[in-house]
Amino acid sequence: MTTSRPKSKTQPLPSLVPRNLMKVFKEELDRLVQIGVLEKCGYSEWIAGTFIIPKKDGRIRWISDFRTLNKALKHQVYHLPKIGDILARRTNYAFFTKLDVSMQYYTFVLDDKSKKLTTIATPFDTYRYLRLPMGISQSPDIAQEIMDKVLHDLFEEVEVYIDDIGCFSTSWDKHISLLDIVLNWPEDACFTITNPLKCEWGVKETDFLGHWLTPKGHKPWKKKVSAILAMKPPTNLKQLRSFLELVMFYRDMWPRRSDALAALTNLLGTKVFSWGPDQQKSLEEMKAIVARDALLAYLDNMQPYDVKTDTSNYQLGAVIKQKGRPIAYCSRKLNSAQRNYTTIEKELLSIVVSFCEYRNILLGGRIHVHTDHKISPMK
Repeated sequence: MTTSRPKSKTQPLPSLVPRNLMKVFKEELDRLVQIGVLEKCGYSEWIAGTFIIPKKDGRIRWISDFRTLNKALKHQVYHLPKIGDILARRTNYAFFTKLDVSMQYYTFVLDDKSKKLTTIATPFDTYRYLRLPMGISQSPDIAQEIMDKVLHDLFEEVEVYIDDIGCFSTSWDKHISLLDIVLNWPEDACFTITNPLKCEWGVKETDFLGHWLTPKGHKPWKKKVSAILAMKPPTNLKQLRSFLELVMFYRDMWPRRSDALAALTNLLGTKVFSWGPDQQKSLEEMKAIVARDALLAYLDNMQPYDVKTDTSNYQLGAVIKQKGRPIAYCSRKLNSAQRNYTTIEKELLSIVVSFCEYRNILLGGRIHVHTDHKISPMK
């Protein structure tokens, strides 16, 4: 890791650790030293605070605050895969196994220069990381790049998203052979799989990357759907953004989403939060859409695509289908200029937007576009 600008002379004090958590903090600190994640060190130009957050199960979450360092890091981009792309290409699997890499970031050794950047202040002494810590903006990119290289030869059967590994097979014998390869490769690359009891082995349906997978398609995970339906009307913009973020995680799953959310998204552009009947109606309409049992089919590269566009005064959208089954929905709110377009211009814009949004799916395939607007013949 390298920085693009010098460090500020202002150094943070050690993060305040509550007295009742001091013993737990010290035990976790000693554990990280023992397993080779941290070591004591002297002065550094870069120092971050560290604190812990207790979990409901009695464990703790160890957090180092690298926000200042992240602002100065030269970001070496390695794009994370889109979850929608991962799900779309898993065609007609019969068996699925979900694996989780244990303490993944801590398997990556830092060079000497990076160690100096990851110094932390604690109530007990100054330490530095020897392994890649969580909280560094580049950590997910680094982890994804290494995992992609390790499992590159299995890209047709294995999907990787940071520390989540999904293994897909069309038969039980193939699945056993695949698992034999995958479970040996991480060991060769210094990875370890988490508690086997926490993995999912040879199943047909389970949750993966926030979705519920079945051999016939994928849909929103019921746990996340329940969280959306249980949310109360927001009382400020922060709560509103939280609701919209949950909904937008499944933006491919529901048609006419922008229409339903119009009153809520318009509220984001206001200085004063004002909740009224229009916003309440929008919230209830979106929850009703979320409550539907949406199931998207997996992509079949051998089949043509049917793109059905649709527009209204406030949004444009489309649905992409194969053999009559939806693969993805596209929905986007029209801006003030686009709302003045003629009907045919809106329909054309809907085609352009849907093609751009799902270029990675449609490119190279046979496409049939269906629009409900007819062009009058020239006289």
